[in-house]
Amino acid sequence: MRFSFVSLPVVPAAVVCLTLVAALGGCPMTNIPEPADPNAISFSRDVQPILDARCTSCHQTNGFADLAGIDLRLTSDVAVAHLLNMRSVEDADQRFVTPGDPNASLLVTKIESGPQPFGSRMPLFSSRLSDTQIQTIRAWITQGAQDN
Repeated sequence: MRFSFVSLPVVPAAVVCLTLVAALGGCPMTNIPEPADPNAISFSRDVQPILDARCTSCHQTNGFADLAGIDLRLTSDVAVAHLLNMRSVEDADQRFVTPGDPNASLLVTKIESGPQPFGSRMPLFSSRLSDTQIQTIRAWITQGAQDN
């Protein structure tokens, strides 16, 4: 007597498995989170430490900028809100941060070297931010200037 592969009980089980795989292949996998972008810039982790080290000595309550009538406090409790919602004292059409567009953001203009449309390069009375610090701020703005 010869064995026929068709008569083996394995074949119906294989057909059932293949049918299930084909049917489930079109199901969305909604419960699997997106992997974190290793290049994503976090405001609290990456940007605020730069502001704390290089900007908040003047940009805080009773700091030099505040006493000069520029209410652009950059302390951690208000920095994102001020950057996103306030406009320049010298030009009301100029936003400090335009999410997604660092070239349209006054913050970037003020921290990069070069001619300033008004006022001085920041930080005032101090050396320029490092290229890495500037690139971090530019990347944060490019990525939408999230409060994260």
